[in-house]
Amino acid sequence: MALSVSVPCEYILYAVSQKKEIRRKDMIGIGSDHGGYGLKLEVIKHLKDRGIDVKDYGCDSEASCDSPVYGKAVAEAVANGECELGILICG
Repeated sequence: MALSVSVPCEYILYAVSQKKEIRRKDMIGIGSDHGGYGLKLEVIKHLKDRGIDVKDYGCDSEASCDSPVYGKAVAEAVANGECELGILICG
């Protein structure tokens, strides 16, 4: 299934970094539900292409999933300092 993205990745990065500049050494945690899986993959590629480290907390496919699990994992990673920023995508 092809994904049509109407929001450019640059806009997503701007929205995430309004209060903090993203530096190449920062680790960004990312997670999504099954509906946001395709966009999540595009955002990961966008970040990695710019030399920014990304840790993917799931989900791992377009199969239906329990999305709060992934949101909690990203939030905990930011709260405990494992990641400087977090991106959550809900489809």
